[in-house]
Amino acid sequence: MKKLVAEAMKDGALGVSTSLQYVPARFARTDEIVELAKVAHQYGGIYITHQRSEANAIDDSMKEVFEIARRANIPAEIWHFKTAYQKNWGRMPEMLRRIETARQQGLKISADVYPYVAGSTSLSACLPPWAIEGGTDRMVARLKDPATRARLKQEITTDSKDWENIYLGSGGPSGILIASVVNSDLDSSQGKRLSQVATEQNKDPLDALFDFIIADHGQTGAIFFMMKESDMQAALKSPFVSICTDNGARATDGPLAGSKSHPRGWGTYPRILGRYVRDQHLLTLELAIHKMTGLPAGNLSLTNRGLIREGYFADITIFDPRTVIDRATFEEPNQYPVGINFVIVNGQIEVDNGQRTPALAGRVLRGPGYRR
Repeated sequence: MKKLVAEAMKDGALGVSTSLQYVPARFARTDEIVELAKVAHQYGGIYITHQRSEANAIDDSMKEVFEIARRANIPAEIWHFKTAYQKNWGRMPEMLRRIETARQQGLKISADVYPYVAGSTSLSACLPPWAIEGGTDRMVARLKDPATRARLKQEITTDSKDWENIYLGSGGPSGILIASVVNSDLDSSQGKRLSQVATEQNKDPLDALFDFIIADHGQTGAIFFMMKESDMQAALKSPFVSICTDNGARATDGPLAGSKSHPRGWGTYPRILGRYVRDQHLLTLELAIHKMTGLPAGNLSLTNRGLIREGYFADITIFDPRTVIDRATFEEPNQYPVGINFVIVNGQIEVDNGQRTPALAGRVLRGPGYRR
């Protein structure tokens, strides 16, 4: 594994990333991650993590992030930082203070956040880790077994620190929205809450959940309403927190156009500029732009990017601060924002007065350890 990390860093990887809330990464030990992060550090890389817990076990999870950063002597960033589930609402200022203390002690800890109170992941994330272990086929087989279903219902309706119970943490079926499906027979359920799906099918909500996972062979994307606006805003204002989307790019045309997703993939940056800068004055325009550009570029050691400066690549978004705003909603996410008229990538105009051009000026971004 260390050899693979070294090869990847020389190929241009930015660092080592983990997604410790989910199977199979959840089974990785701290010592194992430290050894891999040490290799990334040798090539100037960063450790980026979806930490082991964003909810009930967040205290221990934060300690693990700090331990890995300290032992591997590597900068660490926490993906889409949050204090999730209602019982943890209001704890974000405390978590930010812990990061600030770690930074004062010499650790290079940063985080990023998206401006929404709902996260998104696979619908199968509602299941405990043991139910997912071994791959999709084994998971589906378990869900078809009546005895296993009974056990799952007991565990999912019981609060625990042993795993991230996103179903319970989202308030149950009414806090879970079906975002995207692979099985076209399920298209009509996109944009509906799990509670609505269960009512329409006249099923117990957990039976509806299990059956949906089976029908889409574990490929369903879902949106989970599990955060508090004031916590998100506290993170957004923090000087060491940048802005992310945590979402792949989408388009209104092409083979994936009918598949819905989280609105963050369509509206994150205009939402910041319109709602939180212009309308609510939560951030200054300059600070918001820095959190979108120079701050993340610096955290990732990307050279000649993130600033408008002589000799840098000309990556420039031109927007109207009076009108820029997102239009994507949770129910109808596939909508472009307004107020962004021109986009320049590596000095070439990619969007001209709101219309795409034939230019394809993007380049692969490579980390500091890249060896030609």
